[in-house]
Amino acid sequence: MSCNGENGSAGLGPAPSDIIGFMSALECVGYRWDIATDEILWSENATKILGGEAVRLFSTGRVFDEYCRAAAGAATGRKSLLHAPFREVGDGAPYDSSYQLQLGSSPEGRLIWVVDNGRWFGGPDGRPSHALGTLHVIGEVPKSTHALHGGHIDPLTGLVTRSRLMDILSDHIKAVETTHTNWALILIGIDYLGRMNDSFGFEIADQTIGQVAARLRTRVRGSDVLARFSGNKFALLARGIDPQTLLDLCEALIAHVRDTPVDTSAGPIPVSVTIGAAVAPLRAITGAHMVARAQEAHERAKKRERGSVHIYERDAVRDGRRRTNLKIAEDIVKALNEKRVTIALQPVANAQSRAVVFYEALARISPGPNDNPHETGSIIATAEALGLMGVLDRRVLRLVVAAMREAPDLHLSVNVSPSSIADREWMRLFAAEVTPDVGARLVLELTESVAVHDLNAARTFVELARSTGAKVAIDDFGAGSTSFRNLRSLGVDMVKIDGSFIMHMAQSADDRAFVEALIQLARQLGITTVAEWVQDEDTAGMLTAAGCDLIQGALTGLAKPMAVSTFW
Repeated sequence: MSCNGENGSAGLGPAPSDIIGFMSALECVGYRWDIATDEILWSENATKILGGEAVRLFSTGRVFDEYCRAAAGAATGRKSLLHAPFREVGDGAPYDSSYQLQLGSSPEGRLIWVVDNGRWFGGPDGRPSHALGTLHVIGEVPKSTHALHGGHIDPLTGLVTRSRLMDILSDHIKAVETTHTNWALILIGIDYLGRMNDSFGFEIADQTIGQVAARLRTRVRGSDVLARFSGNKFALLARGIDPQTLLDLCEALIAHVRDTPVDTSAGPIPVSVTIGAAVAPLRAITGAHMVARAQEAHERAKKRERGSVHIYERDAVRDGRRRTNLKIAEDIVKALNEKRVTIALQPVANAQSRAVVFYEALARISPGPNDNPHETGSIIATAEALGLMGVLDRRVLRLVVAAMREAPDLHLSVNVSPSSIADREWMRLFAAEVTPDVGARLVLELTESVAVHDLNAARTFVELARSTGAKVAIDDFGAGSTSFRNLRSLGVDMVKIDGSFIMHMAQSADDRAFVEALIQLARQLGITTVAEWVQDEDTAGMLTAAGCDLIQGALTGLAKPMAVSTFW
């Protein structure tokens, strides 16, 4: 394929056979799109790669777009050109897009993934006049991915799911036990996807996920496996790779995503990814251990700098802690599968009358026959660290709603973890399950750290809660750095004063002054106050005198299990 004339202004001319042969070997075709006439001219190998019917059909940009299925509604290359927000300055402006393309008019025809990139050239007004580009075929989409893969294909990206990846990891580990072949697990997270949800909505976030997946797919070797790991993360099993090559690959993946804005229906959006990776040791290791190492490396990379990479390094103390966490994680997953997650209810009472106003629903895991019980704090911390808090939160929400439907006079509060306030699955479940009759009796508790670190996500969450009639409380208030200005902007209904200040009020003048000041400021803003960890009458009397509305702790009752077997 050759382009004649200044700035590629001529059509596709004859190309040397070796160039065409090279392009065909890469399953790549060239095209020239004249925007004024909407005509598309294809390189001579297009019939071989795309098929004769497809080339005849794809003679115009309008028809071509009818056969494109952009990832989650993202714009294809041609559509993005027409809405490009930048001006061409003489050398052409680059574009890069990925989507599915149906080859032929029959619905039963082949469906392929393509990467579409090239440059457009402007007319006198600087707007697009024509484009020169290539389509690179990177894979075929199965006609029925669920039938072919047992439901292990992510519908948004076309990648294997986390559960399928774990099966592949298990088989791979068995296969390399005797060969001792080097391999690694790479965890790739899209940075600030929660902010993107807040700014543009879930649809644009989905488009971004689909486009990033398509870009990563173009850099994956044939022997490797790319998977959708979680909401904003991908995992890559890299076979036969040494540590230096691994670092080079990770840096190349970061650059490939970062260097060109992602094409969405809201326009091009800059995106970056942060990567954590772990090289498998020569001794035996499980897939869960490799995932834990990659997750730890990813967290370290995020703390250092977004858009960076960190390779896991072994530490004996950390490994011991990880083994404990993995055991807890296994117990959590087992308990979820065996329906042993329950709720315990602790009363929150009126500070003066001691009448119960509502109960806080706390997650509990009943130990199995051969399990050792875990402290609730360690369960929650481990679930959060290993990405299990979302599924745990959703299970607890279902139990809470079921209990409230069973008992129409029951008023409950439930904790929502930081990872769930931007979790679309939790949001969808909440919108579907929490009807106004339930919402009017429900309080959602957010940790103070959420309000500090992700104010926009917290604001979106509060709006969703309010739409059902639910109230919102900030838990452990005073332990972080949330200002009352933030509370006012969020519009929360309640603050739960951190128990570390309450439990020493009788002995510490500083703690007493701090709590009294919090209560007075909250009253001025019309926010209900709850004191946690109230152990005795002396402390309760001080709180009542200061104007605290509600109290919670050993004085009014500890959490007691609620029978929920009928709610599954």
